[in-house]
Amino acid sequence: MITIIQVLEISSIVSVGIVTGSTFYSSMVEIPIRTKTSEEEQLKNWRLVFPKASKLLKLFGNITMILILATWYLTGNAGWLIGAIPLFILIPFTAIFIAKTNDKIISLSDSTGVSSTIRGWDKLHHIRTILTIISFIICVVSLVLYS
Repeated sequence: MITIIQVLEISSIVSVGIVTGSTFYSSMVEIPIRTKTSEEEQLKNWRLVFPKASKLLKLFGNITMILILATWYLTGNAGWLIGAIPLFILIPFTAIFIAKTNDKIISLSDSTGVSSTIRGWDKLHHIRTILTIISFIICVVSLVLYS
């Protein structure tokens, strides 16, 4: 019989996997493709994708944090808490660095010179991707080794 803790552990892994997969997809597919387009198309693409992606990542990020912290609390496995740390880091990192760049891109009146700003955002996003990968790996190791 499957226990509530097992359901929570699996849900945590799936949730952090979704967050990691979405950031990885953006870093490995969307960003490289966007850099091959004109500045006008880059800005248009970013403005189309950003609002939806931002809302989705916030939602899944919050759900993931709740699941991971609940898993840690109920299992007593500190690995889950350690796995949450890279996701916690994303909150101030996004607020301090990425939000500024988001605001700058949103406020652009035309696409002239947008490539360098978007490339800056892309680099910041890659840091987000690395943090989510680290979190995913720690959570998987915690599940496999300590459950």
